[in-house]
Amino acid sequence: SGPGVTGRNNSGIWVFGDGLPRLVIRNGDPAPGLHDVTLSRTFYLSMNGMGRVSFASTLDGFGVDSTNDEAIWSDADGSLRMIARLGEPALGTNASFKDFFFPSINDAGEIAFAAGVTPGASGDYGNWVARDGSLDLVATRGMEAIGFEDGQKFAVTFGPVLSRNGNIAFGAITDGYSGNPQSPDIRGLWLERNGSIGLVVRSGMRAPGTDGGSEFTNFSNVTHCGDQVTFIGTLGFNNAIGIEGDGIWRSNAGDEPQLVLLGQKPPPGLPEDASIFGIDELRSNLTGDVAFTGWLASNSASEPETRAIFSLVDENLTVVATHGGHPPGTPEGTKFWSSSIAQNEGGQVAFFAMLMGGDVKPPTKPGMPPQLVNDHGIWGQDRSGRLRLVVRAGEMLDVDDGSEVDLRRIRSIQFRQQGFNANGDLAFSATFEDGTSGVFISNLLSVPEPSSIAAMTSGLAIVLVGFMRCKTRAVRGGHCRGGINYGNFVT
Repeated sequence: SGPGVTGRNNSGIWVFGDGLPRLVIRNGDPAPGLHDVTLSRTFYLSMNGMGRVSFASTLDGFGVDSTNDEAIWSDADGSLRMIARLGEPALGTNASFKDFFFPSINDAGEIAFAAGVTPGASGDYGNWVARDGSLDLVATRGMEAIGFEDGQKFAVTFGPVLSRNGNIAFGAITDGYSGNPQSPDIRGLWLERNGSIGLVVRSGMRAPGTDGGSEFTNFSNVTHCGDQVTFIGTLGFNNAIGIEGDGIWRSNAGDEPQLVLLGQKPPPGLPEDASIFGIDELRSNLTGDVAFTGWLASNSASEPETRAIFSLVDENLTVVATHGGHPPGTPEGTKFWSSSIAQNEGGQVAFFAMLMGGDVKPPTKPGMPPQLVNDHGIWGQDRSGRLRLVVRAGEMLDVDDGSEVDLRRIRSIQFRQQGFNANGDLAFSATFEDGTSGVFISNLLSVPEPSSIAAMTSGLAIVLVGFMRCKTRAVRGGHCRGGINYGNFVT
């Protein structure tokens, strides 16, 4: 808000690091390289470990219509430039771009994205990468499905998932798909390395680590860290060994996947009769640690089946939190209800959770008097593995950057996987009861450093809250990419 601010220029993209925010682009700014065209709404923001970004935007102005009103941008080279625009030729095809999805940037400044093309059928999508100053096709409908027999070709592609070193993982359904979701040999996961594509895993392939019996039928939640591709595999039932369900596998540099965890045979640390099923929301890091959610079944537990967050670090499986468990820092009777998880390079797990019971007050229904909202928050493991409350809706937060006190009550909180770095610093955004909002960095989980929360407010002042002042670091990079989900045929 302020002088000259309108609905057309009241938002933008800032990168916060090295103590000061840097403006990348403001809505309404001229679109670099385009005559009399401005950037409008921005979306699909991605940032690398160097503080450089990629994003998509809509366009307004001269010659803009529905066929060319979106573009992908990046400041990887130090200045903002356009990577691709709707209506331009889709390199490697005889079509033009008609939709953009999920652009991402790595530390080398390479940008990968998915796109739909026209003319073509509704399923005509592909994956592209911008590297070394050129835009190249990775995979699209009609290309040969390497590793599949009988000349099968890609029918639908998913992803891409770009790693730090430029490798690209992507999934695809082949044209052998008959319309029956249970059909064998219809889907796979591929890895593009140094310009060549190799098959990592496919449906119908024997699942390593299952005593030679079970075969993969599906894959989901693919993460990509350097040369490591980690995924959840679904197994078909095998009468000889009686295995069906979920597990986690990892492939290094495109080699045969190796079993990380099989739901029916969990590692030591859980009751002997325990099993895990319904594995999803997989996270992984470069050191091979994984975190995930799933159902924990055990006849010896107080609840035979319960939803849980798991962490597998140095081959030690632990239950971080359970649905119905007590959230630290809350009154007795308060319980976890649902969650969304993150894992950093140190193996620590943090998560956003909804709450129920105890002192929980959800948002009021329309027409009812307003009340304090405290039904969600963020929790995480500190360096010792202890689960701690980071921040909760309904709490008061001091957003003053000096000796004064400016307390504001938190109404809502947002948290993303990319906001949890290797140091244990955790970034989140908060909206307050008075309508103001800010972006915050907490180092509560990065012990033994002093605990504090730093805020970048709408006035762009730096505010420190806590017992003592400490250096505020940008929370960026350090994360493995993820996003391919065959289970629902979406990315």
